[in-house]
Amino acid sequence: MGWSTSYDEVIKVEDIVDTTPPDRLPLRQLQIEIKEALNNSHTDSKLFIRVPITSDDFEVIKQIGEVYQTRRDRTVQCLEPILGVGWEYRVINAQGDNFFVKTDTVKFWFGKRRSLVDFTVFPDHVEECFLDRGYQLSFTFVEAPGNVSRLKDLLNATSL
Repeated sequence: MGWSTSYDEVIKVEDIVDTTPPDRLPLRQLQIEIKEALNNSHTDSKLFIRVPITSDDFEVIKQIGEVYQTRRDRTVQCLEPILGVGWEYRVINAQGDNFFVKTDTVKFWFGKRRSLVDFTVFPDHVEECFLDRGYQLSFTFVEAPGNVSRLKDLLNATSL
């Protein structure tokens, strides 16, 4: 898009390579979900996100994240190494209006999702079956609004 058609090239499907490492896809989805949630369309500032994830991905989150703050009941990690710089804020317009994650409110945990109950109907009976839905990462935080005067603070993650 936006380039001359002289640059167009036909590529066979088998020659297309996905450059996104497969072990990072759920973490990328979490980053997108957080950014989408930071938009002030909620009646409550406490937000709750769930994304499907493997136990290996959860271990990556626990091991790569650096400790940001430790409290009596939990440890909040700096998630920049996993989710990228600026994961915790979203500037929503050119005037600098923004929303950000209050990082000291972040909690996340890993758990098995309940199986989906399904029924198969046969001519003489009905069988109940359970479909495994895997694991999920639950991620919760409180969002706060900001404006252009707060923007310089957002660019320095240690001030949040």
